[in-house]
Amino acid sequence: MKEFQKVNGPHLVMVPKSTLSNWCNEFKRFCPSIRVLRFHGSKEERAEIVSNHLRAYVEHRDWDVVITTYEVVNLEKSVFAKIAWKYLIIDEVHRLKNEDSQFSQTVRMLSTQH
Repeated sequence: MKEFQKVNGPHLVMVPKSTLSNWCNEFKRFCPSIRVLRFHGSKEERAEIVSNHLRAYVEHRDWDVVITTYEVVNLEKSVFAKIAWKYLIIDEVHRLKNEDSQFSQTVRMLSTQH
């Protein structure tokens, strides 16, 4: 998509915590031209990422894809809701089955094209 259709993002990938590092490694291995931002850590670390990378989201972003966990999405939903995402990818999408779950409600409030 990036090479042929010129779709550079922003894209959001939500994954289980146990596979977060693997997803980052797979992007490096198979898509080295895609700039990945790993959004995880303590409250202070996440605040630093927001202020340095996500806060000033305009044309000068230094990432194409944000990879984060379900838990962080729930904690930082106001941050993610401010961005108009091109693609939303959810590993283990069956988590959305329960429409009353916090995660399901958070995902439904995000602005995504696909």
